[in-house]
Amino acid sequence: MLPVEVASPRPRCLWLCLLACVLTGVTSRSVPTPTFDAPYPDEPEVVLKLRDGTDGCKGWRLNATLVVSVGPCIVRANKDHQGVQAVELRNQRVAVANTRWWKEGLAFLWLHEKLKGSGSSISLTLVERALEKLGSSDEEPDVVLNLRDGSSGCKGWVVNATLVLSTGDCIERHNKDHGGVYAVQLQDQRVDVVNTRWWLEGLAFLALREKLKGSSPTSVGVVLRPLVSDCGFASASGQAFIIKGENASVSEFPWHAGLYLDSVQVCGGSLVLPRVVLTAAHCLFKSGKQFDPSDLKVSVGSPFRDLSQTTTGSQQRNVSRLIPHPRFRGFGRNFADDIGLVVLQSPIVFNAYVVPICVDWGGSAVPRPSENSVGKVVGWGRTEDTSPSPVLQSAQLPFIPFEKCAEAVPPTFLPFLTHDKFCAGNVGGSSVAPGDSGGGLAFPHDGRWFLMGVVSVGIPGQLTYSAFTDVHLYSSWLNETLKTI
Repeated sequence: MLPVEVASPRPRCLWLCLLACVLTGVTSRSVPTPTFDAPYPDEPEVVLKLRDGTDGCKGWRLNATLVVSVGPCIVRANKDHQGVQAVELRNQRVAVANTRWWKEGLAFLWLHEKLKGSGSSISLTLVERALEKLGSSDEEPDVVLNLRDGSSGCKGWVVNATLVLSTGDCIERHNKDHGGVYAVQLQDQRVDVVNTRWWLEGLAFLALREKLKGSSPTSVGVVLRPLVSDCGFASASGQAFIIKGENASVSEFPWHAGLYLDSVQVCGGSLVLPRVVLTAAHCLFKSGKQFDPSDLKVSVGSPFRDLSQTTTGSQQRNVSRLIPHPRFRGFGRNFADDIGLVVLQSPIVFNAYVVPICVDWGGSAVPRPSENSVGKVVGWGRTEDTSPSPVLQSAQLPFIPFEKCAEAVPPTFLPFLTHDKFCAGNVGGSSVAPGDSGGGLAFPHDGRWFLMGVVSVGIPGQLTYSAFTDVHLYSSWLNETLKTI
């Protein structure tokens, strides 16, 4: 487990609090090289029940009373099967009250009753507003698909800066007759397509290698946004502190994960993919020996440290694999390369309570923290009375330039400011503590939170700066390692 306090063979005054942090999300199923920050929607799971007793296409649940499918399915159901009578989700059948579809292929089914246990979408208000706009305007797609033979193909809608929606038959036709789609164009911008995924029902999603600058989601994109597990979005704005602070709302940090050994919380981490939590490498060891994955469990979506105290949004998963950085040697190398991955046996379901944090997978798209940058860290570490907090705590920690940090910390701590570390914190103010290890230090960028640091080492008993593993420096290792998961 994490050695939150390690005695040093150097002067006895040096005791270390070991802590950590990491971020973000990509795909919803298998994990390709994560070169973009927006995952695809999961497979549709709602079955359309037709009036002649047969099953029709499938659809996605936007909220408890609204399902989205595609227009051709509804047209075909009306023509050949007397229409759609109900929807079914895990043995629940609910009658359809009304159906509306759009000429480009999206169909919306309003239900007579709620689908029990379905929850509400992350962006429900935005969805409702966008649906109103869809009903009152003729918004045309504005992204042009560039084909490999040099011609232009169908058009698409912006879902977010790195994801474009088109239709499956367009992609199929372009692949067959034009060699496929290689880029998209919005006004004078051309961006390469990394990957394309579509369903027989007719929706196609194109993931982009870079962001479309200045783009904003169209109404269609806003409607579909709850289906796409975007990263780095928090739905609360409270400000609490790990030490000298108040309780934090879990919805403010929906990516925070707790790592448990025999039901006891030993570290934190950051959910970056449905099956991957990023944490500190030292969280994966006890007395120099790596944990057996079967002894560990991960919890997300809960503000409580007690694993048995579950909430509506909490989810727990067993662990299948631990991947510390291969160069990590703990105290022997001053906790350099203190970064690691926890692979879960089954994927986490993203929802209003659980959202992955963003990671700059390429290592260059998001500016690194600098002086005057302020990040946030979260955990269940020790509070003012030195006992672990039973409820999640958060703190605002400013980035500290290396020279300023080196001058402020004791000389015996300097060897732990290794090449892969940066400092953050407050002298005499809020700070991290044992129990916060592995948690993420996140910084805002373009309206989202990005994982920049992993809580690694600090000085117990002193409210001063702590050292965080710099996630930017490990983008290549993360990308290569994720290919093996």
